[in-house]
Amino acid sequence: MVQFPSTHILTTGFAPCPREAVSIRERVDEEKKQLKWIDKAIDTLEIVLRRLRTQREVTKTSCEIAEELVSPMRRLPVELMQNIFIHAVSVLDISMRGALTGHVRKRVQGESHPHCIRGNIVTVSRRWRDIAYHTAELWATIAI
Repeated sequence: MVQFPSTHILTTGFAPCPREAVSIRERVDEEKKQLKWIDKAIDTLEIVLRRLRTQREVTKTSCEIAEELVSPMRRLPVELMQNIFIHAVSVLDISMRGALTGHVRKRVQGESHPHCIRGNIVTVSRRWRDIAYHTAELWATIAI
């Protein structure tokens, strides 16, 4: 069987004799079969890879849920969580009053605004939302 030369032979005037042409065609047919087999193997592996990625996401989500269940934050008493929330918002309320009177220059809009902090607290989890909504001191000051 004729060895396939490198692509530089295509730039020459070489033309195979009839016997070489038959041999080349046979080789091409064999290599096309090999390509089909390789393509099929790739398709199969891509299916396996998609399944593994899906399985990985399911397992990852399961791990995240389990880790969250044993998180120390879940065991903090409600009263302590309320105090933390009140402190976070009250510190910002005090700094805003200073900024509004001109004594202290702080950013009063955006993520550090007390309203945004309250909004962030209530979106963390159902437990945090329930605690925040049942903590009157959090809602005692309204910035206009």
